[in-house]
Amino acid sequence: MFMSVTIRDIAKIAGVSVTTVSHAINHTRYVNPDVVERINIIIKETGYKPTKRSSRQIYSFVLIVPQINTSFYSNLANAISRRLEEEGYRLSVYAAHNNEEIIAYLKELKNDLTIKGLFFVCPLPFKKYLEPLLRRALPMVFIGHSIDGFKENTVLFDHENGIYNAAKHLIKRGHQRIGFLLFPDSSDFNEEKLMGYKKALEAFDIPFSKELICVSSRSAKFFLDSNLKSDHPITAIICANEASTLYIYDYINREVIKCPDILSIIGAADNPWTALLQPAMTEIQQAPNEMGNTAAQLMLDRINGSDQSKIIRTPSHLCPRESIKNITRGHFGEIAKPPSTLDLTED
Repeated sequence: MFMSVTIRDIAKIAGVSVTTVSHAINHTRYVNPDVVERINIIIKETGYKPTKRSSRQIYSFVLIVPQINTSFYSNLANAISRRLEEEGYRLSVYAAHNNEEIIAYLKELKNDLTIKGLFFVCPLPFKKYLEPLLRRALPMVFIGHSIDGFKENTVLFDHENGIYNAAKHLIKRGHQRIGFLLFPDSSDFNEEKLMGYKKALEAFDIPFSKELICVSSRSAKFFLDSNLKSDHPITAIICANEASTLYIYDYINREVIKCPDILSIIGAADNPWTALLQPAMTEIQQAPNEMGNTAAQLMLDRINGSDQSKIIRTPSHLCPRESIKNITRGHFGEIAKPPSTLDLTED
């Protein structure tokens, strides 16, 4: 008999996916009878004891997102769904276009006993509508946002280190006059982002200047015009979110500013189209699959008896592409070039 056998062990022995084993056990989707028989034999031989659930009642979880037409939200939903399916649960996704829709939906959920838990990606400024669900002891996981006064599991992106690594990447390539587009958005993490920017400058003994920070799209054109035409122009810029990323690319196209020859750019759109830009954009990526897996595991831990609420920050990933110019000089004053531009020979 195997010790501590898991559903993953059963899947590996049977030569099928964890999802297939889950469906075979819980009868939630058609599985080839021969595969079902093989799985049942392995379960009997290993002594694996699957969690018992009513075949008539399939509990589900709900993920509430502001939109589903972006790769970030779709990848996040897929990651959560795959992990939950391994345990025989289903995930429903509700796309809320405004606060009124979220409020109405939460009222509907109050009496829906088939819902096992909620994942929130939308910011929630209205705590009172969650209180009936909390009285029901309905488990919740907040993703990308937190609510003051609510001790629920939360998965956040490490904004500070994301910006820190972006600024360090530029500094190591010779940039010192680095602009920062810190447009406000639906998150409350601009202070963390600014801290990451400041820490990177401090680590390389570069003085911080408020003149290199832009916090509004209304003043962005003046900010960019003045800083690009000054006696000490910026050579690079970091965008804190998708709105500022879209703005900077629109700006350089309108003003015919070459990237990265005149201005190097690091964006934060986290979308497939960034690789198709000319030049392809270096970006800060939020790893939605990792966030989704983490959120799903926190939820499963909670429904399996854990009463400990955690705040977990998932790390950022900087994806270097062609929008960064290397202006570091060599021993003889030459400007270094990226490997992709060099013609290498065997001589």
